Amino acid sequence: MSEIGSFIKEYRKNNENLTLRGLSDLTGISFSHLGKIERGEHTPTKETLNIIANALGIDKDKLYIKAGYTPDNYGRGLDSLFPYIEERENIPRDTFKYFPVIAKISCGIPMYTTDEVIEYFPVEKDVVNGGEYVWLIADGDSMMNAGIRNGGKVLIRMQPVVENGEIAAVCIDNEDATLKKVYYGKKEVTLVSENPSFKDQVYAKERVTIKGKAVYVGFAL
Repeated sequence: MSEIGSFIKEYRKNNENLTLRGLSDLTGISFSHLGKIERGEHTPTKETLNIIANALGIDKDKLYIKAGYTPDNYGRGLDSLFPYIEERENIPRDTFKYFPVIAKISCGIPMYTTDEVIEYFPVEKDVVNGGEYVWLIADGDSMMNAGIRNGGKVLIRMQPVVENGEIAAVCIDNEDATLKKVYYGKKEVTLVSENPSFKDQVYAKERVTIKGKAVYVGFAL
């Protein structure tokens, strides 16, 4: 049974004393469809979760997180999400460290970005081990096969060099920024996507500046 399915089932039974048929009547969603959701055979859309949240009197963002979606207030501060994160992960708030979210970074063709703090976002302390870290927001789907989705936060450890094949935040001509796997040649650097729809990008070494190594992907959220 999926996390979202088991949560809906337990909540409707224990908090609302509702049968599955009763929830179906309240929401207008078919009995069989709700059953598949609760058994983990179907992942509900956000629209379906909105309907269920209204019927059960639950914050829709809580259902979004349990279903693996980005909550609607993602990017507007985390305080309201902490109860859900703590409940899901069963870890206290003081095990987190906060790092700045400084910019969007292209996961397609390199795009210009400005270094300004948007917010501060947490990561568990045991993920980081010395050094300077920032979160960047992925923009595009060229790295999706590495688990980096459009809109997802990527934790970058600031460092000027990475190993061959590691994912890095890279500046081109000190202006453009992109997130790619890095491979070094004798005179060139090749930036490789994790999406077969995107071609490799090859630049002369003097045009490429490594800003940092991608070490962690936050939930997209």
